[in-house]
Amino acid sequence: SLPVLLHGPVAAATAERAWGVEDGEVLEAIRWHTTAQAGMSLLAMTVFLADKIEPEKVRSNPELIAIRELAPRDPETAMLAYLERHLSQHLSQGGVIHPSSVEAWNALLLSKS
Repeated sequence: SLPVLLHGPVAAATAERAWGVEDGEVLEAIRWHTTAQAGMSLLAMTVFLADKIEPEKVRSNPELIAIRELAPRDPETAMLAYLERHLSQHLSQGGVIHPSSVEAWNALLLSKS
């Protein structure tokens, strides 16, 4: 079990039930900021990328600089670049890949072709 993958859906449920957040786009952004999901809105992609390329993560991993620079201009391509890096890294290490991440990759790739 990978509890870190649950904090997005749990946070979205908490935001909705405990804090009264009703905006579906905001809830989507919270829910998928960890794994991504096919068909994410621009807001959800922005929150996902912000989580993945925040300054501390870029400082500890300079390979993220190019993705951070690309994100404001072309969030879809930045998402593809991040997911490609993330998925290939997990595959090479024999790690678990969340199905939603694979679905996001496939959907973004198909939308770019």
